[in-house]
Amino acid sequence: MISLATTTYDSNGHTIIKDSSRTNIETRDYRLIKSQTLDGGTVFIHSGYAVGDREITVNSNITESQAETLKYIGDNYTSVTVSTEEGFFLGAIKKLNTNNGELEMTLYLKEKDN
Repeated sequence: MISLATTTYDSNGHTIIKDSSRTNIETRDYRLIKSQTLDGGTVFIHSGYAVGDREITVNSNITESQAETLKYIGDNYTSVTVSTEEGFFLGAIKKLNTNNGELEMTLYLKEKDN
């Protein structure tokens, strides 16, 4: 389950996506650079990981009402609160496709809210 809400009060600015089984919540991108060395080898430069490196792709079936709410949030707000099993995050909607009851949405995460 994933919940999205505006960061400021808006009675139309929230929705819960109950079917998130096709969503990649656990994907992490590490700050990793691979470089070739002059001797023909390879070196990795691992600079760690931050929540801001993450993005979540949500794929789900949604209602027409949920689609309208998500479009409204995406059109009118730059930041959203994202709630997952892992916790609360500040994020933004990068991509939103609501076609025939199918949702494809990409969320960029900025930070985890404690």
